[in-house]
Amino acid sequence: MEYSRIRIEDAGRHVGEPVEIAGWLYNLRKSGKIVFPLLRDGTGTIQAVAVKANLDEPTFESLKGLTQESSLILRGKVRPEQRAPGGYEMDVEGAEGRVVLGAAQLIERDRPIVTTELKDEMLRRVSGTTVADYLGYFEKLGYIPSVLEKNTGAEKPYASVAELLADWGEADELRDVLLLPRTV
Repeated sequence: MEYSRIRIEDAGRHVGEPVEIAGWLYNLRKSGKIVFPLLRDGTGTIQAVAVKANLDEPTFESLKGLTQESSLILRGKVRPEQRAPGGYEMDVEGAEGRVVLGAAQLIERDRPIVTTELKDEMLRRVSGTTVADYLGYFEKLGYIPSVLEKNTGAEKPYASVAELLADWGEADELRDVLLLPRTV
């Protein structure tokens, strides 16, 4: 079956159609063989209903194990439900976590730390530290820095935090820093 990608704000226009919604888990309620993930995207929230009998075991178990802000795609059909936030619910027919198996294995094996945005001013205000001290902390724990290229996602490794900061120059923010454990 083919599912059309929709935004939550448009759910009411797709009642009964096979759709998929990508977003983040806002909340999760469990009741035996039923799981109620509350999904949010940039346009709103929708409650979904995942019934164990309607899903394969791995999918149902992965839904039960979701944590808040997990990124996922839910597939199913939307129906009106007055008691649900926004007035609609989705009956889940399938789900997919946004961290693919390869990424999950990389995370498990390498324990990377990805920082999407580092601003010196923000770190000083919130944590009383600097970008150099923040990255230096992880370097002392044995991590080496890389920057992920914005357009390609290619990794640009650095021998040290000092080298990264020298390349960074006077920009007020550093984006997409990847810290990987130093290999022995």
